Amino acid sequence: MVISRQTVLGLVAVLVVAAAIVARLALWTSAPPLFTIAGTVTTARCATTPAPEVPVEVLGPDGTLLSVGTAQRPATPGQACSTSFSVPDVPAGHGRYGIRIEELGDQVHWKDEDESRAGVSISVNA
Repeated sequence: MVISRQTVLGLVAVLVVAAAIVARLALWTSAPPLFTIAGTVTTARCATTPAPEVPVEVLGPDGTLLSVGTAQRPATPGQACSTSFSVPDVPAGHGRYGIRIEELGDQVHWKDEDESRAGVSISVNA
């Protein structure tokens, strides 16, 4: 039985495509589940309270940026010193997360994963 060169090339192409599909599925299924970190930041001085649409960053334990959200609106009407925020698409499994609110400088507030999932409350004496 003789196999033509064209048949061999066709089989190789099929195998390459199949390997690519398997590799993509492996990457897709190994991605960690995502969750949202939501909470409230309260500052001692109202002038330093983040305004709506201020970036809020979530960092991994090694300082790597994991996701970005925003401060959204006053958490309590009439209380300018308290603002809620939400950061979606945070990958689970890091154990510890740092929350940095751009307008408040380089301060990073660290929370464990359980705290981060339950809702975060940050007080800043700035």
